[in-house]
Amino acid sequence: MTDRTNTTDLTSRPAAASLEAVLALFQGDPTGLSSPVTQLLLIGALVTSITLAARWWWQQRKR
Repeated sequence: MTDRTNTTDLTSRPAAASLEAVLALFQGDPTGLSSPVTQLLLIGALVTSITLAARWWWQQRKR
């Protein structure tokens, strides 16, 4: 006979605990755009894309 004391049974958890875990995922900003780090990354990506587009346009203009 095997000893089952160390195994976890996922069906023994109450449904309320898993519901709370799911609801915790949806609290706050689901996109993450309100965090300062994400805002800095987006601003950096925007500045980079504008800079690359301007350089490309300037090189095409000289031809």
